[in-house]
Amino acid sequence: MNSSSIWFLDIPKQLDEMRDFIIKVSDDIRKLRHELSNRELRKLIADFKRGVETINLICIKIWAKYEVAKRMNKEMHTSPEERADISDKIERLTNALNDVVEMNAMRKFLGEHPDLARKAYIKLHAEGVDEFALPEEKKISEEEAENEFLNWINSIQWYTGALLFELDEAIQKSF
Repeated sequence: MNSSSIWFLDIPKQLDEMRDFIIKVSDDIRKLRHELSNRELRKLIADFKRGVETINLICIKIWAKYEVAKRMNKEMHTSPEERADISDKIERLTNALNDVVEMNAMRKFLGEHPDLARKAYIKLHAEGVDEFALPEEKKISEEEAENEFLNWINSIQWYTGALLFELDEAIQKSF
């Protein structure tokens, strides 16, 4: 699979790096034999937030490049392989973030902030990480496939934005 293009050279690498970081954070927390201190919990939540922010900023970047091209009356197209690669890497990072959400300390924190919990579970479990089939597999045009991808990116941006807002509120109330 093509991991880069002229449009989004850095995105697959950013997603992979953040996923590796989140996995390391999860592994480090699992090795602890004690309940997390306030400082450790705050760091875990901050690291979780960094992962969500990465997804959000990448979606903003993708959407912005398409929007700027459209405003300049230029066509911008990503390959089906690039869309599938970005989708796969977002899904992998989302799965790593799911592992953080399922940690006891994070579940306890979410339990204290029901609105945040709702947004976190909607974002991480119900946003619909999609499989973007190649147009010939779905019998849709390349343009329809690209629009489907952009709509998916836009919905992720909305969900991550809502989650980040609620996360900031919960952090302010808790720490």
